[in-house]
Amino acid sequence: MELFKYFEDAGEEKVFPFGRQNVYRRSKKVWKDLAYVIEDYSVSINTQGAIIGIDTEKKTKRVDRHLRNFTTHALRHVRATDLVNYCARALGHLNIVILMLSWFSLIACTSEVTT
Repeated sequence: MELFKYFEDAGEEKVFPFGRQNVYRRSKKVWKDLAYVIEDYSVSINTQGAIIGIDTEKKTKRVDRHLRNFTTHALRHVRATDLVNYCARALGHLNIVILMLSWFSLIACTSEVTT
């Protein structure tokens, strides 16, 4: 509740004296030697090999498990992965599907807001 009040009290003013781009640049230096795991996944591609969304003539391309440099995005990724792993043990497979759909929706909303 304290954090919510902090934001509420700021009103229309900036809550923090820095932007996300500034945090990204600084944190990239701090985390320069760290990496996190991206599990294997599949993407849809069109006939020219470009990644696409939904397409009637789509093919899939498998992306193997790999490492990415740790950045501010890694915080969201690691948190989501932890939640999925926790829910897998605590709630079972059906709830994982629901959680993953929620996570993908959150990522879509976040990327629309931040781009």
